[in-house]
Amino acid sequence: MKILIISGFLGAGKTTFIQTLAKNTARDFVIYENEFGETNVDAETLKQDELSIWESTENCICCTGKTDFANAVLTISNALDPEYLVVEPSGVARLSALLENIGRVCYDRIGLLQPVTLVDGRSFVSQRKSAPELWEDQVRAAQTILCTKTESLLPAETEHLRALLSELNPAAELVTEPYSQLPASWWEHLLESACTDMGSRPARRGAAFPATESMEQITLHGFRLPSPAHLFLLLDDIVNGTYGHILRAKGVADCGNAVYLKFDVVDGAWNVTGADCDGTDGAQLCAVFIGKKLSRGKLRRLTLPADGVLRGRLFERPLKRNV
Repeated sequence: MKILIISGFLGAGKTTFIQTLAKNTARDFVIYENEFGETNVDAETLKQDELSIWESTENCICCTGKTDFANAVLTISNALDPEYLVVEPSGVARLSALLENIGRVCYDRIGLLQPVTLVDGRSFVSQRKSAPELWEDQVRAAQTILCTKTESLLPAETEHLRALLSELNPAAELVTEPYSQLPASWWEHLLESACTDMGSRPARRGAAFPATESMEQITLHGFRLPSPAHLFLLLDDIVNGTYGHILRAKGVADCGNAVYLKFDVVDGAWNVTGADCDGTDGAQLCAVFIGKKLSRGKLRRLTLPADGVLRGRLFERPLKRNV
């Protein structure tokens, strides 16, 4: 079994990248999903592609959950014996620590491929500012750095991004063109290149990294709002800081009248699409908010109660805009 780690900060696009990897290579994958928080929203997305998912939402596999992760790797190898195990750590995991952890379980039947870190081309400045040690660790410990969301960047912006990443990790393969344009040979190369310096390039040996627990998380189950307009207003409020410094928000909302919407918030921008959901599975209706200094009380009051009767104001200001 070969292990491929797909690292990257919150919202870098790891899940979408893994979906594309599976489609471009058609190999025998098991995907290990480690989400920060009690609910793994991205795992539901991968399951729609009929991929085998092993979920972990209790602890971060680079630190507090490293023993459970090592045991899970051995279990997957012995019980499922896939050709590849693709590991998607949480966006706040330290890649250098994860590489050291995996090194303890690698032997003749388990090998590690060159780790990949995704860097959000639109948000890397603010993300680095939010968690500099963590962000740089993910960059420095990678052997392939792939920049996502670069389609809208100006040439000067792309060059600035390349210069920064090359300075932090001059030995890594650096890809800044959209990965949809990469040839089939590049995707195959990811699954053939063995890791050559496992865990030997952390950001700074012995440095005191911020703990994963410095990030806050809250999950709202059975996430229900009166209408799509209320969801749009909520997302505007999130990026404007009404509910604290939210670095990432995502989930599926029941917006009334059999309308189910999937939403995603990353670094001051939000996106909404239709959700493949009929409302019968309540586990699919949830919202996850990750960040710092979250207004937990305000967030908990967002969703409608089970009886559908709204008591008190849903938002701090009335809904006035036309959508």
